[in-house]
Amino acid sequence: MKIEISDATFARLQRHAQPLLDTSDSIICRLLDAYEPTSHPERPRPTSHDHLTVNERDLWDLVIARLPTNFSLDDVYQRQQAYAARRPHITAVEASIRATLQCLRDSGYVEFVNNNGRYRRLK
Repeated sequence: MKIEISDATFARLQRHAQPLLDTSDSIICRLLDAYEPTSHPERPRPTSHDHLTVNERDLWDLVIARLPTNFSLDDVYQRQQAYAARRPHITAVEASIRATLQCLRDSGYVEFVNNNGRYRRLK
């Protein structure tokens, strides 16, 4: 499905984007997550990690699964050493973490609680 938006609206979306990580869809999803109530029952709750990419599984197993149910982006950054050691080819570790958190959100593993870097582990 394609939607058309004005150049002015697109420029507003770009101000909220993380270069090279966000798509128009991910920006809109993040804005909707901030606007809507914090629970998203329509998102699937995964039952196994089989469908995760290696990158997603590493971040989940080495960092997120060891955090409390409610955590912050700073909590993840503080525990990034094990993840970075497993993924030495990644030069922008924090950018990779943010992108992977978005993928985990889309897969139903975490949800964004707010735009201040707060998350909730769903699995």
